[in-house]
Amino acid sequence: MKKSSLKLDSHIKRVIISVVIALAMHENVLAQTEWSLEVQPGIAVNVPLTMVIYQKDQPDFRFNAHYKSESFKLPPYYECRISRWHNNSSWELELIHHKMYLTNPTSDIDHFSISHGFNMLTLNRGLNISGNIFRAGLGIVIAHPEFTIRNISFDNSRGWFNAGYLPAGVVLNLGYSRHLDLSDRFFINVEAKTTFGFTRISQDDLMVDNYHWAFHLIFGPGYYFLRQRR
Repeated sequence: MKKSSLKLDSHIKRVIISVVIALAMHENVLAQTEWSLEVQPGIAVNVPLTMVIYQKDQPDFRFNAHYKSESFKLPPYYECRISRWHNNSSWELELIHHKMYLTNPTSDIDHFSISHGFNMLTLNRGLNISGNIFRAGLGIVIAHPEFTIRNISFDNSRGWFNAGYLPAGVVLNLGYSRHLDLSDRFFINVEAKTTFGFTRISQDDLMVDNYHWAFHLIFGPGYYFLRQRR
């Protein structure tokens, strides 16, 4: 009986030790925090939406604006993102440098573009489910418009750094991506996303409201530059 009892005690101890080690390893995995950086090119397609022009003592003018993005024309389209992953969720700061060129100007519009940046800066929340990454973010649009409407041209010496950059509106950012691992730290990000936004740009007594909806495809490198285990 004593030998059997000793064997049982020894077996129980081994089981307990194994469980403790497994739990410790599991806790170590659960407590992993990773920081990643992505800088990547992409392309975008804009959905035609309403543009409204307001001017004092003039009738409001509303029409369906069509845009091209010219993603590879300088300055090119790009996206960059820094993410802090803890377990399977993340907080992210993302910048999308998008461009919009009006392709159906009217008699009121000589030209209209936001080509040095329909820049969308968003704070995202990400979730990784079995390698499928879903993210949603809210943020602001920092626009650099170039236009002449009703003989009024945008003053590019205005705004931040006296360079024509203005906080112009709000944006919603929704995305889905997967990572193709190249090594323990390097990966390729493949992502599809859509953005919804509204901007209001003014010059003198002229004001332009612009509604935005675009689909984006992004493909580029990423790097885990910091990993912490607790």
